[in-house]
Amino acid sequence: MFKIISLPVYSEMAKTLANNADMTSPSEAHGVFCGLLCANPHNFKTPYLSLVTDDVVKNQLQQLFEITREQFNQSMENADSEFSLPLLLPTEDAPLAERIAALGQWAQGFLSGLGEGGLTPEVTEETTFEEVLQDMAMVARVHSVDQIDAASLTTEDEEDYNEIMDYIGVAVLSIYTDVLLLQQEGANDAG
Repeated sequence: MFKIISLPVYSEMAKTLANNADMTSPSEAHGVFCGLLCANPHNFKTPYLSLVTDDVVKNQLQQLFEITREQFNQSMENADSEFSLPLLLPTEDAPLAERIAALGQWAQGFLSGLGEGGLTPEVTEETTFEEVLQDMAMVARVHSVDQIDAASLTTEDEEDYNEIMDYIGVAVLSIYTDVLLLQQEGANDAG
């Protein structure tokens, strides 16, 4: 039996982050942390937090980083039952345009985290996730509600959103697994 690791409530975290003008959305912060952990699965710190001056915000982001790391560990332990990482996004009752924008912010944060974490082009060439990174870049292009015509969104757009969200949750764990295996192979070759 395993303990279910829950992400913070999006709306509560958004209120805290709104008090710090330099901060991103909860989705982007979670994406950054996931990217950092994918680039370096043994990462136990994030340089991202050193940029935060507000202690309340810093503590909340530190907790999010710890929760995210635990989510990765738990997802790997339970890969047989469900191989997908939950993303920190607005709830289903939020307007679809807001959820789409948050998913774009999440993807933008993820790509930033990969870069900050030191993921090199050599690693992407040795793995199969170059196409996934291109897909993430496409999702990251839509990162503001202003870019979305909310009035034209349909049920089909809702279904597309859910499929993309699920795809990203699986793709992130695939990247994490690939990088982890590469690091283990490198350690075995060095040892």
